[in-house]
Amino acid sequence: MISIITCFEKPIETITLALYRSLKKNLTGSADYRVYAIAPRPGFEPSADAISAAEELGIVYVAAPLNTEFKYYPLLNKAYACEYVARHYGGDAYLFLDSDTLFLNKMDLTIHAASEIAIRPVDYRNIGISDFREPNGPFWQSMYDFLAIKPNRKVLTATGRRPIFEYFNSGYVYTRKPVLFEIWLKLCLHLMKTGRRPDLGIFFVEQSALSVSISACIETLSILPADINYPMHAHADLLPGFKVETISTIRHVHYHKLFNPSEYRRELIGKAGFGDRQGDVLSFFNLS
Repeated sequence: MISIITCFEKPIETITLALYRSLKKNLTGSADYRVYAIAPRPGFEPSADAISAAEELGIVYVAAPLNTEFKYYPLLNKAYACEYVARHYGGDAYLFLDSDTLFLNKMDLTIHAASEIAIRPVDYRNIGISDFREPNGPFWQSMYDFLAIKPNRKVLTATGRRPIFEYFNSGYVYTRKPVLFEIWLKLCLHLMKTGRRPDLGIFFVEQSALSVSISACIETLSILPADINYPMHAHADLLPGFKVETISTIRHVHYHKLFNPSEYRRELIGKAGFGDRQGDVLSFFNLS
């Protein structure tokens, strides 16, 4: 059983439902899976209509008061939700998905079956480092020190192919090692409570903490194929090996804020270059 983990809250209920519709249409093959919709912040639960729509799609909705101390930081929901599902529901493997993602074509999760983890490097370097003497070196060093480890791998950014200490995008995280989630949450909470931040701010805390947690417990990396967790916002900047020329062939896309503001979503989707997948994308948002 693969436990698929998502965060489901009022501010993102529309895009999360679009993800659920895309998942129901396009996940195929022999992999047995269950999708969990976790609402980790009291007061931010999705509407009753949204919950009903999710449950009609076979989603397991769980309102769990997890992120109570740091409610101002919704990205912390990810680590809380993953650790909660692993501890309370279990699974043979786990897949965390950001809500601003969609499955565009048929996909079988058994492609990851042999992977300790399947994940994509960050698109842009941002706070990533290749040397601890860089401005964000002390921030990264503090995370490695807290977990009593040393960095042992580097990855290439998807734009620029710049080698940095392993730093990954957290929009699609497949793993067979649930201990990763325990470490991720522990490290995130340490950073929040001590006020440690990189120079670009709190936005980058959960993703950098995930990356260092991977260093702590994952021995073998599997880098996702280019067409999974595909960063549409970075399409023009991606280099060979990370770039897909025809967006309509992508299996799983990460569109970030490209469809905002929501009142222009139909028009923005029309401009995104989905080709023969455009109708499906519109239907996922109930815009067809």
